[in-house]
Amino acid sequence: MTDEGAIGVAGLCLALTAILPAAALAETPQGQPHVHGKANLSLVIEETALTIEFTAPLHDLAGFEHEPKDAADRKALAQLREKLKTPQAVVNLPASAGCGTRSATIEGLGSNDHPHDRDDDDHPEREDHGHTDVIATYALTCSALKSVSTVDVTVLTTFPTIISVEVTVLGPSMQFARKLTGANTLLRLR
Repeated sequence: MTDEGAIGVAGLCLALTAILPAAALAETPQGQPHVHGKANLSLVIEETALTIEFTAPLHDLAGFEHEPKDAADRKALAQLREKLKTPQAVVNLPASAGCGTRSATIEGLGSNDHPHDRDDDDHPEREDHGHTDVIATYALTCSALKSVSTVDVTVLTTFPTIISVEVTVLGPSMQFARKLTGANTLLRLR
């Protein structure tokens, strides 16, 4: 990537961080870190790079927000971690886009990240009254990203307890937000 391309990606990421908190405040009552049944999805598109960030309440993904209390809770977190390892849990891009995952990170699953390390830093962030959000971030490289006209947002089928997804898209020639619900999982980019 050229220096100009790196600056473009950095600029888009900076813009995204400025836009998302304002959008979140507009949708979420003040003092509540999240709303059950609602998720956020951000797509940042730059040349051949696609960054995807998915945020949702742990309760909607695993069925609880407390520290794992037993083997069943630990198993649920392990299954969730496995499910979120690939971006297909969140979006499905056409094969013609030629995308490969460079990296995937998952935050908010707490002590399941390092089962033998019990430092406080490894426990889920309790933002307000035990509420926890999971954040999955994926960095992809795509050979034909410009040819993609639609993205199937699979979050609503992967996690049926999520009722709606607020999607923000930033790219060289586009900036928009959409709310997807129910059977409406197709996001049009063009």
